[in-house]
Amino acid sequence: MAKKAKKGSLWKEFKAFISRGNVLDMAVGVIIGGPLIDVFETLMRTNFPVETTDLVVRIIILAVALITFGIGCGLGIVCKMGIGCFQFPPIWLADITPIKLTYTQIITDAIFFIVGWLLGGVIGIGTIAGVLLTGPILTWTIGKTEKFIEKLGPIYSK
Repeated sequence: MAKKAKKGSLWKEFKAFISRGNVLDMAVGVIIGGPLIDVFETLMRTNFPVETTDLVVRIIILAVALITFGIGCGLGIVCKMGIGCFQFPPIWLADITPIKLTYTQIITDAIFFIVGWLLGGVIGIGTIAGVLLTGPILTWTIGKTEKFIEKLGPIYSK
């Protein structure tokens, strides 16, 4: 995974890397994912309003959300379902540097966090937890899922 790009080959590597996913995958994700996120957010705000929901319940919801997000991203990567725009930078950095994916995910999430904050975004404990925990959960999922797919045989691991 840790390979250094030769001079002039960075663009070729970028093009090869970005072609792992495709526009159709992204369009389906936006068309299906966007409305699902809106429905889920409405359900959460209706049933668990921030003002009246107990702190313990909010922490449980945060933990479930982080775990679900990390596992979902990891499964998408292992199953070669395409790479989302937020997944590209950490995976690409892990491919061209000796830094592990766990840490490139944390680094890129931290950069996005800082840019969002500089642009006036709201920062909370969920944002900080997401920055610190998404990478480890994602790489744990990838490790476990790859082992499982290898056990299934060559048909599933292509």
